[in-house]
Amino acid sequence: MRAPSALIFSVGLAAAIVVLSGCGASVVVKETPLPPSESVPVARTAKQVLVENLLVQAEQAFRKGHLTEPAHNNAYDRFQSVLLLDPANSEARAGLQAMVIQFAEGVRQALARSRTREAGVLLREAEAYFPEHQLLADLRREMEQMNRALPAESAVRTTSIKRIGKIDAIDEYPLSTAVLSGQRDSLLPLLATLAQRVAQTNESVMIYARTDAEGRWLYKQMKKAAQGYRIRGDIRLSKSPKIAILPPL
Repeated sequence: MRAPSALIFSVGLAAAIVVLSGCGASVVVKETPLPPSESVPVARTAKQVLVENLLVQAEQAFRKGHLTEPAHNNAYDRFQSVLLLDPANSEARAGLQAMVIQFAEGVRQALARSRTREAGVLLREAEAYFPEHQLLADLRREMEQMNRALPAESAVRTTSIKRIGKIDAIDEYPLSTAVLSGQRDSLLPLLATLAQRVAQTNESVMIYARTDAEGRWLYKQMKKAAQGYRIRGDIRLSKSPKIAILPPL
């Protein structure tokens, strides 16, 4: 809406044009552009300020490794607080996804070092916070396959040192003959985990198998999982299949 003075000016200008037109005179009116309106910064709401502060706190807690502890002052709680205020907040959703990946990485590292109990604890903690996440469900299935690959009485690895010839075995993993005969592909997660372990520790292996072909199959799968690392060890015939982890050669 024009200001009153501008309106009076416009009316007067129109009257002048009418009078001059009646006199046969031509009048050229040049429009003067109005100065551009200055953009006024939009003030942030209290809710936006709170969301931004919570995101900063969540990221700081994440970088410090405070994923779920201490209580009410950790990355998970801060990201969830953001989603309560802004359910579609992409930064909070990405932060929670990064937490799942971090949990999964911890589980995989524990499995690679044959620390199955530690891996189980980490996985249960992750599932408590992210109960329906597909990545954690895949990890759970992988661990269950590893446990099924071992005889029931040997689900937990042997911790006592046993002597093999003149060499002390660090760990032994008995293999189910039934699984080897009918469903040996279910052994692949266990073999991959052991292969990754020796690739990191430079330990050697002794493969006990019922036949030479069975032993060579077990070694081939571990070699494939080691991704170029040369696994050192040997194959021996035995009625009780197992894989023994030995000190570095």
